[in-house]
Amino acid sequence: MKTEHRELKEKIDALGAFIFSNSIFETLPKDEQVRMTQQLGFMNSYLGVLDMRLFAAHK
Repeated sequence: MKTEHRELKEKIDALGAFIFSNSIFETLPKDEQVRMTQQLGFMNSYLGVLDMRLFAAHK
């Protein structure tokens, strides 16, 4: 779980940097921008679940 959490966090950071700090993102079709932003949201939600599982496992 720890490895999965770390790897997912790295992917979230990379996608977030692309969306919020890369001018190429703005050149993509709007529907693709929406999908990528939704993907980032889902990934963050999943990371939250992993956070809760790790917390529960270390009680």
